[in-house]
Amino acid sequence: MKKEMKKTRYILLLLVAVMALTSCNKMSHNGDLDGRWQITRMVYHSTGEEIEGPIRVYWDFNLELMDIVDMRPGKGFFTYSRFDHHGDRLKVATIGATVKDLRPRGLCDTIVDFRVETLNHSTMILDSDSTLLEFRKF
Repeated sequence: MKKEMKKTRYILLLLVAVMALTSCNKMSHNGDLDGRWQITRMVYHSTGEEIEGPIRVYWDFNLELMDIVDMRPGKGFFTYSRFDHHGDRLKVATIGATVKDLRPRGLCDTIVDFRVETLNHSTMILDSDSTLLEFRKF
């Protein structure tokens, strides 16, 4: 009886250990992109308008979701976007927000394809056909 109980206890312990190792399998693959980024400068190519900051607009990257948060007084805004980052390209797709809502937050359309000019642990520079964005890691 004791032998069976030890064997059962060992199997249960092994099962718990295997489940613990495999259940938390969502590891990020975004490298330096992961985390909160604050826009420090926006340049709109079509008008030449330049906004210097730091601006209280943040882009948060985690797994395959990006949050856009605007914390400027009177301009509170929050939305989710999907993104795809490969090499020197970052494609952002936002559903549920209008272009009018997105433009002051760095996106001039609901789907934007950026060239990643710089991406490291503290600085990110993105350039699209419509906008140049500079960020600092926050």
